[in-house]
Amino acid sequence: MLAFLLVLMLLFVFQVATNLNIVARNGLIDQIRRDQAKVKEAVSSLNRRYAAITISEPDGNSQEITLGSEALFETGNAELSDAGKELLSALVQQIVEADVRTLKEVTVKGHTDDLAIRTSRFPSNWELSTARATKVVRFLTGDGGRQTGIDPRRVTLVAAGYAEFRPIDKSDRTRNRRIELRLLYTNRPPGQ
Repeated sequence: MLAFLLVLMLLFVFQVATNLNIVARNGLIDQIRRDQAKVKEAVSSLNRRYAAITISEPDGNSQEITLGSEALFETGNAELSDAGKELLSALVQQIVEADVRTLKEVTVKGHTDDLAIRTSRFPSNWELSTARATKVVRFLTGDGGRQTGIDPRRVTLVAAGYAEFRPIDKSDRTRNRRIELRLLYTNRPPGQ
């Protein structure tokens, strides 16, 4: 009889734990949606000032912010322009102030057009696109003297260079020169 009661108690505890996990997961999903809405609103408000920024949601767990590289960099250069610093500062400030809690990873993807570059600093478009992505990652963390930034201890930051190999539009080189920020939101409750 005691064994039977222990089994019933274990089943009850398991059911309660499962229900709590479902409630926590649904709460997490709701928080992700709220965080995504905050970021979307931030980008929309910036888009009123900077036409070179757009946002899309390729799936329920991520967002993609696209920035035209002409707004960030001079041609053939990986140093952020003053206008690029202003745009990225405004974006970071909006995200930090929005208190986006479920952001887990930001991958910064550098893209170039198909015109080959061959300089001592950038022997190919690979180096240029990667240098640009790295520069943006460092800027997002607050590197460069800004007080606010995305905390790399809390959010994983990745820089990736794609060179000319993922064009948006083969007939429009300007659209292919871009920086994309892929924001990935957590899909697990804290502690899991």
